[in-house]
Amino acid sequence: MAARVGTAAPFAQPLRLSTSYACGVAMPTPEALERVLFAAVDTESDSEVIDRRDWLQIRTPSSSRPNHNVVLRARLAPEHVEETVAEVIAEHRARNARVRWVVGPSSSPADLGVTLEAAGLGGMGHTLGMAMLVPNEDRPLGIAGLTLEAMRPSNLATFADVTTRGWERGADFKEAILHISRKALTEAAPTRSWIARLDGNAIATSHLRLLPDMGYFQGCAVLPAYRGRGIYRALLNHRLAELRARGIGIAVVWADAAGSGIACRKLGFETVCTAGFYESPGE
Repeated sequence: MAARVGTAAPFAQPLRLSTSYACGVAMPTPEALERVLFAAVDTESDSEVIDRRDWLQIRTPSSSRPNHNVVLRARLAPEHVEETVAEVIAEHRARNARVRWVVGPSSSPADLGVTLEAAGLGGMGHTLGMAMLVPNEDRPLGIAGLTLEAMRPSNLATFADVTTRGWERGADFKEAILHISRKALTEAAPTRSWIARLDGNAIATSHLRLLPDMGYFQGCAVLPAYRGRGIYRALLNHRLAELRARGIGIAVVWADAAGSGIACRKLGFETVCTAGFYESPGE
């Protein structure tokens, strides 16, 4: 028989991300980088979690969005892979929901991604789990005319619009951003978001999730016309300064190996692990 998905328990906030400390602060482990993804999942009141050594999944019966329905760890025997993948996909299709599946360092077998793609999930690219120790001194933004303003109710629509256009996505994505952002404004959410303006024009957004012992650079979107000007680097530096001001010593990011990962490496991030992201077809 395949490794069953099992019965889910109500979602609970994850435990403190544990890293090994020596002489103050040390780089996180691959397991800690994977738990960052778990801690960052946007959840609803009916979200459920299955958290076992061989399986980590969050599913939300009320939602069809892939950011609410995620498999984050799957250690499967080779003879059970196809059956288990088919079971998970079928459950989501039955309720017209999309699923996101992360194949990270704790998942097996090594060719799990091949099975996911054969079953209809699209690969989203090779992604790097990266980390760096927060510098002792703030780094300047370095771009004349660049300012940042915190996301708030009065500029929420602008934040969602720029984020959607920066990621070059459509209406469904924009609605998801609005939904998540409204929650962040009305709850004691451990997140901070900003709109970047160049000479007064909104041209980028950035997002930071504050975890117990690290900061997760969860998202950054720059409008296509403003790429290649150092905006992404400036927004990384801004969030590093935010972490330093809060006494948080580690910054982490999951970055596209062929895109933002290059900028992160130049800034000082080191690759801790890699993962493949797969998702049901959609927008």
